[in-house]
Amino acid sequence: MKKLIILILCASFIATAHSKDDKVKVAFTRDELTFSINVLNTIDIVGEEVMPFMDVKNLLMDVHKDISSGKKKNAEVEFTITTAKNFVFLLQRARLKGAEAVMFNEICNKTVEAIKKAEK
Repeated sequence: MKKLIILILCASFIATAHSKDDKVKVAFTRDELTFSINVLNTIDIVGEEVMPFMDVKNLLMDVHKDISSGKKKNAEVEFTITTAKNFVFLLQRARLKGAEAVMFNEICNKTVEAIKKAEK
């Protein structure tokens, strides 16, 4: 099942056109956003992945900046379906320590569930 999800995400990652502009909203804590940005900063990408990577990272950075300037501890990130899939795909490349597994799993599960809900 996990391989199937990754295969589907890979296919959407490679696609350059946004076939759907449906929005995917995912609620993250400030810690989850920080963790996600830090994980993205550690992965290796190839040239064709630069723009999707930058789309994901810039979106997360903007939301993180908004909640860091205030006293909010949570934020809702509004992805397009393609950007949400790219986010999960990029996260799958991370090399993690065991202690990070719980947060990583929570972030991935939230995002995948939101994608499934948006695609219905």
